[in-house]
Amino acid sequence: MVVCSVAATLAAFCFDWHHIIKVAAICGILSGLIGMLKYAGELRERLKTIRKTEAEMAGAEQTGGTDPRTSGGTP
Repeated sequence: MVVCSVAATLAAFCFDWHHIIKVAAICGILSGLIGMLKYAGELRERLKTIRKTEAEMAGAEQTGGTDPRTSGGTP
């Protein structure tokens, strides 16, 4: 999406199209960048959750406890 918006912006500036097209292309680029940043933030949160769960599982295995997700509490 961002690549298409960049291409549209370059075409608009090279061919000197109407200013509305230029503004629309720039807005498309910004929208794509904002979307990518939101996705990166969500992915970071998911990775934190996964790492936390893996650490809990590793801790339970080292102490000989049970799975904290299924036992209802910490070992």
